[in-house]
Amino acid sequence: MMLKSALRKCVLPWAASERRFLAFLAAQSGNQSGSNAPVESSTRQEPAKVEVSSGQEDQTTQAEQAKQGKSSRSELFSLFRIFRLPEPLFSYQKSGTGGSEICEVKGAGRSSSGQGDSRGTAAEAAAAQWLKEHRSSIKTARKSRDNLSRDTPKRYVPSDVTWNALPKPVGFQLIEAHGPDAEVPELAHGLSKIISTKTETPVPLSSKFRGAHFDSFLKKIAQPDEINWAGIPPFIPPSQDAKLNKLAAEHGASFQASTSSISGLYSHAYMLLSNWKPVDISKFSSAFRNMPNQFTSTIRLKPAVVHLIPHNGIMCINAENEKEQRNKILMDLGKAMERMLTMDKKTFNSLMLKPLGSDEMPEFPEELLLGAYNFSISNGIMLRSQLDCVLGKNKIFDLKTRATHAIRNCYNILPDIPSEECHLHFTDYRITQQYGLWHSFERELYDMLRSAFLKYSCQLRIGAMDGAFVTYHNTQEIFGFQYITLDYMDTLLYGSPQMGRFFFDESMKIVSHILHEVIQRYGQEHPLRISMQACKQSRRMIIHVSRITKYEVTPPVTVGADPTLKIETGQQEEFHLFVKSYLNDKENKRKWNFGSKDQLTVKYAFLKDSECSLEPTSQEQIDEVEEEGVKMKPRPADGAVQGKAANNGKVTTGVQPSSGPKNFEQASKGKEVKSQQALEQDRKLLLNLKGLVNVQPVDLEKKAEPTNVVMNENVEQQASNLSDKGNSRGAAKQRISQAAGKQTNLKEGDQQTISQRGRRRVNSQGNAAITGNHGRDNRGSYKMQGGQRSS
Repeated sequence: MMLKSALRKCVLPWAASERRFLAFLAAQSGNQSGSNAPVESSTRQEPAKVEVSSGQEDQTTQAEQAKQGKSSRSELFSLFRIFRLPEPLFSYQKSGTGGSEICEVKGAGRSSSGQGDSRGTAAEAAAAQWLKEHRSSIKTARKSRDNLSRDTPKRYVPSDVTWNALPKPVGFQLIEAHGPDAEVPELAHGLSKIISTKTETPVPLSSKFRGAHFDSFLKKIAQPDEINWAGIPPFIPPSQDAKLNKLAAEHGASFQASTSSISGLYSHAYMLLSNWKPVDISKFSSAFRNMPNQFTSTIRLKPAVVHLIPHNGIMCINAENEKEQRNKILMDLGKAMERMLTMDKKTFNSLMLKPLGSDEMPEFPEELLLGAYNFSISNGIMLRSQLDCVLGKNKIFDLKTRATHAIRNCYNILPDIPSEECHLHFTDYRITQQYGLWHSFERELYDMLRSAFLKYSCQLRIGAMDGAFVTYHNTQEIFGFQYITLDYMDTLLYGSPQMGRFFFDESMKIVSHILHEVIQRYGQEHPLRISMQACKQSRRMIIHVSRITKYEVTPPVTVGADPTLKIETGQQEEFHLFVKSYLNDKENKRKWNFGSKDQLTVKYAFLKDSECSLEPTSQEQIDEVEEEGVKMKPRPADGAVQGKAANNGKVTTGVQPSSGPKNFEQASKGKEVKSQQALEQDRKLLLNLKGLVNVQPVDLEKKAEPTNVVMNENVEQQASNLSDKGNSRGAAKQRISQAAGKQTNLKEGDQQTISQRGRRRVNSQGNAAITGNHGRDNRGSYKMQGGQRSS
């Protein structure tokens, strides 16, 4: 036990993988079952201590499973961690006969049960049954969830291409505020106090916020069969908005769009322009330290598809809806909750809910069906933004409803269950705390940052809004509210509000330029279907364009339903927009930040697919390929390769693959072999560390005096073989070995028994001092000064 504690204190601050290190210690000590046991969550109903079955057969089975480290519960928790699912819940009850225990485990919308003589054996049986029945369905659901195209064809910029500077963006301009049609609603039930107090912390519904007690009416959410859908105004596509078309003609705009139809294009343009800059998760708690800081795969890999519909000389941008929207119930409930938040209890119950025992719907006032809009123009695109709410006279903000993490992901986890029933399997997932990886407001904010903030920030800027009022729920009840300002979103997304404004203008300029390039090639006489997807390879935007030969819109049959669209398209063509960015006249490929005095220039090359090179044509492109794991070398000077697409007919000097890995699979296999070799070296190093007795954590930045410290030459020699100046992993191993190899040279008679709690000192010629936590700095590191060492 002392050996484990010493090694953990010494190695973990620099170890690259804590889990791998703990697994190694457990394997060496023969107690793998203890170290691999899942951490009990406070949300589970299972007790911390599990009783052992009294049956001889169960004891033998459990002992073998513990020895092998393959208990069913450990395997179940590992599966949930791999697929980033909330931890499963265990519940128990006594059996009617025999006094045995029955355990039911629920997780990922599925449940199984098991029986045993004790809670421990019952939990093992339930976990084993769950894995037997549902393991394959979870893996299949994961594959369908990640069924997005990652293997896009490689394209490169020819060496003789001309790069053009992107014109400076035309500043964003608000054309008409609020609109004369309708008034902007206000929050009811005292919720406006959350905004006026300027708090960034989520406010639970059950709390008394600044003395205000929220009405219990807000707790329960009306279900779809209870709602009068005639009270929800239908969405008007930009192609059918006469006022938007009139404003576009008056201000010389070439395109018109709504926030929902332009936000997808904006997201891909931003990722391309920022070179896939990660989001800032440093302000989250330590539970999110190792969580991804990139946008979700849906944002990064799913193309944005729109239709360009000509109308009175203006091209209208309509978003293409998915054929099957499994989460439609979340969008419908969100519209109903917006009414709930802006109406008093009596008005909502009388207008928005169906009368009990009657099929007749109440008449909804027409003035409440009119929407309030802001109209603005950016880079030749007339934009429309619906206004949800206002505080005072001019503080406009958006209303957003956010279902819990489990509800939002249930449609991918349970693909075989009807969409209208899928969310009902996850209503037991509740938000119970402010911080933490699960069941917390912080988790919902983290998910919004990676999946929704990019769209939210675009919509807020178009509507000239101050922020968004978010309501957290699980489709059955509301858990709390949070007001998120646009400046706060900009800080987490872009780095600062100033960078947010810059990225918006530049990204809208990229979108506008792509649309103008397409119109110049195809004209404005026929409708077009356009898809855009930002691609990391060669830093480009992949654009697919096809003419729409048939465009039919069928009105909805039932109230509240969406119209049905049927289109037919012609042959599809592919284009590529390559981008380079220059910061203060120097090319910059990194995820950069900049200030108000810095200058950024964007250059582009817009090419047809047949004009692109199929192989690298410059040393810069070769280096990029080598970073991806495919070794390339320049072709001899007397030869040439087919560098253009086959139908182009041009030949250009390029490069060809070397005798190294032929594809990414072989390259990845080579990396796996190297990883296994590195792991074996780590194992040998830690075996030597296991033989050390007096292991003391030290500060490596300050060296001890030679008279007081004796170096372990064997361990130091292995560390020097493992270290690599260009590899942070090798440098970490070197620091580990240095910390472990330094031992204080003390006489046996001078060593004293040291308690763990009290202050500890050792008097010797080496003058070593151990002072508990007194030598620890505020970051948890250890200091050593001169001939004295403190930990």
